Amino acid sequence: MLVVLPVVAMDLQFAAMPEIARDLGASVASVQLTLSAFAISFGILQLIYGPASDRIGRKPLRSSPAQTQRPSVMARAAGPSQGSMTLLQ
Repeated sequence: MLVVLPVVAMDLQFAAMPEIARDLGASVASVQLTLSAFAISFGILQLIYGPASDRIGRKPLRSSPAQTQRPSVMARAAGPSQGSMTLLQ
């Protein structure tokens, strides 16, 4: 289940990209930067969480992404511009 969530998040963002650009008054190309930021941060977190789960175990690390994701999603939703959305991604 946890493996599917990033894929679903990227697919949802693909579908909503024109509407996000329209709502923020930005170009679709600039909104695509949020997708790049998502992919880069997901890759970097894999490099961090992989060795950490080997040392600590998977169970303690399983809840930490969900706890940090909630405030980030709320901040992105309230963000005034595309730049803040990309930064918070």
